[in-house]
Amino acid sequence: MKRFVVVVAISLSLSFPQLTNANPDTDDSIAGEAKNVVGSIGETLGSTVKKVGKGVVDTTDRVTGNIDVDAARKEIDRSAHEALTRLFRLDPKAKTLYDQSYGYAVFDSRKSSFLVTLGGGGGVAVAKPDNKRTYMRMVIGGANFGAGMQFFHNVFLFENKQAFERFVNSGWEAGTAANANFGRNSIDAQVRFVDGMALFQLADTGINLSADVTGTKYWKDSALN
Repeated sequence: MKRFVVVVAISLSLSFPQLTNANPDTDDSIAGEAKNVVGSIGETLGSTVKKVGKGVVDTTDRVTGNIDVDAARKEIDRSAHEALTRLFRLDPKAKTLYDQSYGYAVFDSRKSSFLVTLGGGGGVAVAKPDNKRTYMRMVIGGANFGAGMQFFHNVFLFENKQAFERFVNSGWEAGTAANANFGRNSIDAQVRFVDGMALFQLADTGINLSADVTGTKYWKDSALN
């Protein structure tokens, strides 16, 4: 339960600017905001959500500074490998695009909806030529009416070195246009790079062809690199 509440706090601090003046690209500032708001929202959501599941990196430990870096990296790598294996099995076209790509990134997400989208997760970006790995973080924030919970993987493929390094070094924030650019009508629709990137979202039920990534932010994880 404690793990979920902290994830919610991190997302709220990014979704509602009035809660914070912190720079969303700074790990320490995000963790600090989580500490400030976690108490006020804990009781509200605590009775609603009984179990969210294990995150790639325990966000509660991150806030308190207790991170097993090696264990976190191994868990992220394992999750990324499983996601890629599943993606290629579900969509052979994705494997073809992967073979053409310079690199890839996989994020294990924790997303829940209680009138507002709240969530976060972690992942790894890998340059295929030298297998260099950069561990990253993500948060989700934005309006999303409804209730429920969804765990998913976001898999990015990068067409070239420039697109890969831009994502890793500068980070990326998905605007509303991303959904239209990356969305597909069916599993048989064309799979292609858009501005040097391709995105696939894997949910429990399979590939989400109309993935909503609006408001999602990605940046380097200073604790794991």
